Amino acid sequence: MLLSNLNDLSDYAGLLEENDGELEALFSDILLDVTSFFRNPLVFKKLSESVLPRLLTDRTGEMIRIWVVGCSTGQEAISLSILLTEFCEEHSLPAHFQIFATDLNDDLLRMARVGLYEDRLMEGFLRREKP
Repeated sequence: MLLSNLNDLSDYAGLLEENDGELEALFSDILLDVTSFFRNPLVFKKLSESVLPRLLTDRTGEMIRIWVVGCSTGQEAISLSILLTEFCEEHSLPAHFQIFATDLNDDLLRMARVGLYEDRLMEGFLRREKP
């Protein structure tokens, strides 16, 4: 609002209605884009030790579908895919799963689709301790 030299919220609302670029800029400013591979190790440990055994053991081969909401540039979705694949391999289970990753930020989603990451973004992956 200040960058547009507007002092009134109703004027800014009018600008948002008229200018798609301003609306996209607001989305980018509001939406979190914090992401990294295996970002929260405790969550992945809990998934591996508690959730995956109950979810995957004794299945008859039906597809597991997982939705990663707010995937940003895709590191969490890829981390989840790695975790599931490793679990299935370690327990001789079929890896029948699909991961759907979505985000409201189209620019970040395009980056996720490409799936190429700079070395500095690979730190969480390289430091990871397997559960």
